[in-house]
Amino acid sequence: MCLPNATAWNMIGAMDKIAPRSVLVPLDWRAPYDHWGLFPSGHGTKGPRRRFKALTVRKGNCAFTRDVPRGMIEFIYRAVIRLGLRERRLAFTRGMVRKGAFSLTRAVAVRELGWGAGSAVVIPRALRFGEHIQLFVDGEPAILRVMDLVVLNALLRLARPCDRPDWHAIMAAAIIARGWKSLERADIPRVMPGDVADTRNPRKRGPVK
Repeated sequence: MCLPNATAWNMIGAMDKIAPRSVLVPLDWRAPYDHWGLFPSGHGTKGPRRRFKALTVRKGNCAFTRDVPRGMIEFIYRAVIRLGLRERRLAFTRGMVRKGAFSLTRAVAVRELGWGAGSAVVIPRALRFGEHIQLFVDGEPAILRVMDLVVLNALLRLARPCDRPDWHAIMAAAIIARGWKSLERADIPRVMPGDVADTRNPRKRGPVK
């Protein structure tokens, strides 16, 4: 395939809808997309192996492939705004996430795209949208969606790269359970694992405010 002289972010096709001209993109607005992006193939982050994926939805600086659950799109865009990542191009897709010889289902891979096209956040294909986990945040039980946790963990790494990896994981749980005010805390929240939650009928899940 011959590529036009353009970035991978603005590949082939055109937006079916023009974004409203405002400082912030409304949270309830989605742009149907027919663009394509060049993504790393498999779990490799280097080398010539790449493949095209369709980016079917765009919100602000975030583009999504069709296999990203619709319920994640607004959550991700809210987090991107809150973390000050609106100037960074981000593409979200599903795929295989590996560490060495092991396939990971509860971790997200962040890979840099070619041609200055931004970053790709790869959500494990094996991770179900309805999978939840029980944690204790500052001694209080909370049932949290695993996909929210791993994606927010990755976004915190992009926004606060100088903080420790364990801080990103703890703060992701605290934000989802207690709200964005957790970022203003001087201390580090206490997050402990609990029993495995009923993924089909979670008892409690604190929304991000």
